[in-house]
Amino acid sequence: MSAPQPAFTRTGEGWVTRYSRTDTDHYQPLSGRDADLQRALGFLDRAAAPGSRYRIDLTLTAGQALLWANDRLGHGRTPYRDTADAPRLLRRGLFTLRPRQAGADR
Repeated sequence: MSAPQPAFTRTGEGWVTRYSRTDTDHYQPLSGRDADLQRALGFLDRAAAPGSRYRIDLTLTAGQALLWANDRLGHGRTPYRDTADAPRLLRRGLFTLRPRQAGADR
């Protein structure tokens, strides 16, 4: 098991998140802050729920890809339906530097 990490951390580049809600995720509140933790997790659960203004559902078609900063965006997925004529192809990459936005100062 890895060492406990905060669900959110502020860095020089903005917020970094490790928020997730699966059977393997466990959050330990600071002493006396259990109600605050429950309130925060409740907000994030509601924000991730279908119909929330904070949630976007996308369907990718053949030949499409989606890239995101895994530590900046809360994300999940629905089950993929693998078929003989549409097998799943998943490519993962580790990028240690973020691309600059077009027009940003260099």
